[in-house]
Amino acid sequence: MSIFDKIGIDVGYIVILEFFFIFVLFILFMIQKKKNDRMITKYNRFMMSGDGKSIEKELQTKFKKVSDVVASMKDVEERIEELEDKMSSSYQKMGLVKYDAFKEMGGSLSFSLSLLNEENTGIVVTSMHSREGCYTYIKEIIRGESYVLLSDEEKQAIKDAIGNDMME
Repeated sequence: MSIFDKIGIDVGYIVILEFFFIFVLFILFMIQKKKNDRMITKYNRFMMSGDGKSIEKELQTKFKKVSDVVASMKDVEERIEELEDKMSSSYQKMGLVKYDAFKEMGGSLSFSLSLLNEENTGIVVTSMHSREGCYTYIKEIIRGESYVLLSDEEKQAIKDAIGNDMME
C-alpha cells in the first residue's frame, strides 16, 4: 500500500499535475531564454561600436578626455586664484564728486575722484579749476581713512566709493 492510497489520492492525478507543472516550467524557460537571447544581442551590439572599435577602447578615450579636462580645470583654478590676488589690490571702487571750487567759476569743472581697492585703500584725486589754472592733488587713503586733512568733497567721494561697493 502506497502513501497515496493511504491519503486517498489517485496517482494518475499526481502524474497529470506533474506534467502540467513541467509544461508551465517549460514555457517559463522558453520565455526566459528568449529574454536572455535578446539581452545577449543587445550586449554584443553595445560592446562593438559602428566602426568596430571595442567599448574598452572607447572608454579609454573617454577617460583620457576626462583627465585632460581635470588638468585643464586645475590650470583654470590657478589662473583664477592669480586673478583674485591681483584683483584684491586693484581699484574696484570709485566715487566722483563734481563741484565749483571758486565762486567766480561755473560749470562744476572741479572734481574729487576716489579710487579704492577691496580693503578701501587707494587714492583721492582732486582737481580744482580756476581762471588762473588747474590745480591737482592726490591724497593717500588707507582702509577708508586719510592721514591728511580731507575736504568735504573728498570725504564725499570716499563715502560714495565705499557705498557703491555695498550696492553691488
